[in-house]
Amino acid sequence: MTETAVHAGDLVHISDTAGTWVVEEIRSGIALLRDGEDRRISSRLSKLTVVRRGGA
Repeated sequence: MTETAVHAGDLVHISDTAGTWVVEEIRSGIALLRDGEDRRISSRLSKLTVVRRGGA
């Protein structure tokens, strides 16, 4: 994915993990993510696949 393909609010899947994550913020090619249990991680944008677009 390119940096413009993932936006804050999108629901994404990380290529080597189970489950989905919400993109909270994007900084320098890294997405800050949160899951349904309020765990937070970061991942490179290249490892993300958008499952559902977030609201505008």
